[in-house]
Amino acid sequence: NGLLNQLNDDTWYDFDAVSVTADRIDTVEELRAFDVVIIGDSNGSSQYNSFAPALRQWVEAGGGLVATGWTVYAAGASTPPVLQDIDAIVPVDTTVQYNYYYGGDIDVLEVLHPATQGLSDFYFNNEIEYSTGGADPGATVLATVNGRPFVVVDAPGLGRSAFLGAVYYHKRLGGYPQLDQ
Repeated sequence: NGLLNQLNDDTWYDFDAVSVTADRIDTVEELRAFDVVIIGDSNGSSQYNSFAPALRQWVEAGGGLVATGWTVYAAGASTPPVLQDIDAIVPVDTTVQYNYYYGGDIDVLEVLHPATQGLSDFYFNNEIEYSTGGADPGATVLATVNGRPFVVVDAPGLGRSAFLGAVYYHKRLGGYPQLDQ
Protein backbone atom coordinates (compact mmCIF):
# COMPACT_ATOMS: atom_id res chain seq x y z
CA ASN A 1 0.00 0.00 0.00
CA GLY A 2 1.50 3.34 -1.05
CA LEU A 3 0.29 5.23 2.02
CA LEU A 4 1.83 2.71 4.41
CA ASN A 5 5.09 2.78 2.48
CA GLN A 6 5.26 6.57 2.77
CA LEU A 7 4.44 6.54 6.47
CA ASN A 8 7.01 3.84 7.16
CA ASP A 9 9.79 5.67 5.30
CA ASP A 10 12.44 5.94 8.08
CA THR A 11 14.10 8.83 6.27
CA TRP A 12 11.74 11.24 8.02
CA TYR A 13 10.27 9.59 11.11
CA ASP A 14 10.86 6.37 12.96
CA PHE A 15 7.55 4.63 13.59
CA ASP A 16 5.63 1.62 12.31
CA ALA A 17 2.38 2.25 10.46
CA VAL A 18 0.08 -0.75 10.10
CA SER A 19 -3.21 -1.24 8.30
CA VAL A 20 -6.02 -2.62 10.44
CA THR A 21 -9.62 -3.58 9.89
CA ALA A 22 -12.47 -2.11 11.93
CA ASP A 23 -12.70 -5.18 14.15
CA ARG A 24 -9.10 -4.58 15.34
CA ILE A 25 -9.90 -1.10 16.73
CA ASP A 26 -13.42 -1.49 18.09
CA THR A 27 -12.45 -1.53 21.77
CA VAL A 28 -10.43 0.89 23.88
CA GLU A 29 -8.15 -1.99 24.87
CA GLU A 30 -7.28 -2.67 21.21
CA LEU A 31 -6.72 1.02 20.53
CA ARG A 32 -4.18 1.26 23.37
CA ALA A 33 -1.71 -0.52 21.06
CA PHE A 34 -1.55 2.66 18.92
CA ASP A 35 -0.35 6.23 19.33
CA VAL A 36 -2.37 7.61 16.41
CA VAL A 37 -5.22 6.27 14.27
CA ILE A 38 -5.83 7.52 10.72
CA ILE A 39 -9.32 7.29 9.23
CA GLY A 40 -10.72 8.46 5.90
CA ASP A 41 -11.43 5.52 3.63
CA SER A 42 -14.87 6.07 2.08
CA ASN A 43 -15.13 2.34 1.38
CA GLY A 44 -15.22 1.72 5.13
CA SER A 45 -18.12 4.03 5.98
CA SER A 46 -20.36 1.11 6.92
CA GLN A 47 -17.72 0.00 9.44
CA TYR A 48 -17.24 3.36 11.17
CA ASN A 49 -20.18 2.74 13.50
CA SER A 50 -18.46 -0.39 14.87
CA PHE A 51 -15.37 1.47 16.12
CA ALA A 52 -16.64 5.04 16.61
CA PRO A 53 -17.65 4.74 20.31
CA ALA A 54 -14.32 3.16 21.33
CA LEU A 55 -12.33 5.58 19.17
CA ARG A 56 -14.04 8.54 20.83
CA GLN A 57 -13.31 7.22 24.34
CA TRP A 58 -9.69 6.53 23.40
CA VAL A 59 -9.08 9.94 21.78
CA GLU A 60 -10.74 11.84 24.65
CA ALA A 61 -8.52 9.89 27.09
CA GLY A 62 -5.33 11.00 25.30
CA GLY A 63 -5.14 9.21 21.94
CA GLY A 64 -4.35 10.82 18.61
CA LEU A 65 -6.58 10.93 15.52
CA VAL A 66 -5.92 12.05 11.95
CA ALA A 67 -9.08 12.18 9.83
CA THR A 68 -8.34 12.55 6.11
CA GLY A 69 -10.53 13.34 3.14
CA TRP A 70 -13.70 11.22 2.90
CA THR A 71 -14.18 11.21 6.68
CA VAL A 72 -17.04 13.73 6.42
CA TYR A 73 -18.59 11.57 3.70
CA ALA A 74 -18.14 8.35 5.70
CA ALA A 75 -19.41 9.65 9.04
CA GLY A 76 -21.92 12.31 8.01
CA ALA A 77 -25.28 12.97 6.44
CA SER A 78 -24.25 11.44 3.10
CA THR A 79 -24.04 7.93 4.57
CA PRO A 80 -26.56 7.68 7.44
CA PRO A 81 -26.57 7.25 10.29
CA VAL A 82 -24.66 10.39 11.28
CA LEU A 83 -21.97 9.28 13.73
CA GLN A 84 -21.94 11.69 16.68
CA ASP A 85 -18.93 9.90 18.19
CA ILE A 86 -16.83 10.73 15.11
CA ASP A 87 -18.14 14.31 15.02
CA ALA A 88 -17.12 14.78 18.67
CA ILE A 89 -13.45 14.03 17.94
CA VAL A 90 -12.90 15.34 14.39
CA PRO A 91 -12.28 19.13 14.35
CA VAL A 92 -14.70 19.83 11.48
CA ASP A 93 -18.46 19.34 11.33
CA THR A 94 -18.99 15.75 10.16
CA THR A 95 -22.77 15.77 10.64
CA VAL A 96 -23.39 17.60 7.35
CA GLN A 97 -23.19 16.76 3.67
CA TYR A 98 -19.65 16.53 2.38
CA ASN A 99 -18.36 18.26 -0.72
CA TYR A 100 -15.06 18.25 -2.57
CA TYR A 101 -12.84 19.98 -5.07
CA TYR A 102 -10.55 18.34 -7.55
CA GLY A 103 -7.40 20.30 -6.96
CA GLY A 104 -7.00 23.70 -5.41
CA ASP A 105 -4.67 26.35 -4.08
CA ILE A 106 -3.79 25.63 -0.46
CA ASP A 107 -3.30 28.75 1.66
CA VAL A 108 -1.14 27.94 4.71
CA LEU A 109 -2.27 30.25 7.51
CA GLU A 110 0.05 29.10 10.30
CA VAL A 111 3.65 28.13 9.52
CA LEU A 112 4.83 27.63 13.11
CA HIS A 113 2.41 24.85 14.09
CA PRO A 114 4.02 21.36 13.94
CA ALA A 115 1.37 20.16 11.46
CA THR A 116 2.22 22.87 8.91
CA GLN A 117 5.75 23.87 9.94
CA GLY A 118 7.95 24.47 6.94
CA LEU A 119 5.07 24.63 4.46
CA SER A 120 4.18 27.53 2.25
CA ASP A 121 1.18 27.96 -0.04
CA PHE A 122 0.94 25.26 -2.72
CA TYR A 123 -1.35 23.71 -5.31
CA PHE A 124 -2.81 20.30 -4.42
CA ASN A 125 -3.60 18.25 -7.52
CA ASN A 126 -6.04 15.67 -6.19
CA GLU A 127 -9.44 15.35 -4.53
CA ILE A 128 -9.95 17.57 -1.49
CA GLU A 129 -12.91 16.92 0.78
CA TYR A 130 -14.36 19.69 2.91
CA SER A 131 -17.12 19.96 5.46
CA THR A 132 -19.99 22.18 4.32
CA GLY A 133 -20.37 23.00 8.03
CA GLY A 134 -16.76 24.22 8.40
CA ALA A 135 -14.42 23.90 11.35
CA ASP A 136 -15.68 23.20 14.85
CA PRO A 137 -15.89 26.12 17.30
CA GLY A 138 -12.56 26.37 19.13
CA ALA A 139 -10.64 24.35 16.53
CA THR A 140 -7.62 25.91 14.83
CA VAL A 141 -7.63 26.21 11.05
CA LEU A 142 -4.02 25.94 9.84
CA ALA A 143 -4.64 25.92 6.07
CA THR A 144 -7.55 26.52 3.70
CA VAL A 145 -8.53 25.65 0.13
CA ASN A 146 -10.74 28.22 -1.58
CA GLY A 147 -11.46 29.67 1.87
CA ARG A 148 -12.61 26.33 3.31
CA PRO A 149 -10.77 24.50 6.10
CA PHE A 150 -8.11 22.13 4.68
CA VAL A 151 -5.95 21.46 7.77
CA VAL A 152 -7.68 21.79 11.14
CA VAL A 153 -6.51 20.73 14.62
CA ASP A 154 -8.13 20.50 18.04
CA ALA A 155 -7.74 18.82 21.41
CA PRO A 156 -10.87 16.81 22.30
CA GLY A 157 -10.63 15.93 25.98
CA LEU A 158 -7.04 14.90 26.70
CA GLY A 159 -6.42 13.83 23.10
CA ARG A 160 -5.37 15.47 19.90
CA SER A 161 -7.10 15.47 16.56
CA ALA A 162 -6.45 16.71 13.04
CA PHE A 163 -8.49 16.91 9.86
CA LEU A 164 -6.59 16.89 6.57
CA GLY A 165 -8.93 17.47 3.63
CA ALA A 166 -6.57 15.70 1.24
CA VAL A 167 -7.92 12.41 -0.06
CA TYR A 168 -5.29 9.72 0.47
CA TYR A 169 -7.50 6.70 -0.12
CA HIS A 170 -9.11 6.45 -3.51
CA LYS A 171 -11.20 3.59 -4.87
CA ARG A 172 -9.71 2.35 -8.11
CA LEU A 173 -10.53 -0.57 -10.35
CA GLY A 174 -10.25 -3.64 -8.17
CA GLY A 175 -11.59 -1.72 -5.18
CA TYR A 176 -8.38 -1.48 -3.14
CA PRO A 177 -7.64 1.79 -1.35
CA GLN A 178 -4.35 3.27 -2.53
CA LEU A 179 -2.49 6.50 -2.12
CA ASP A 180 -3.33 8.85 -4.96
CA GLN A 181 -0.24 10.88 -5.84
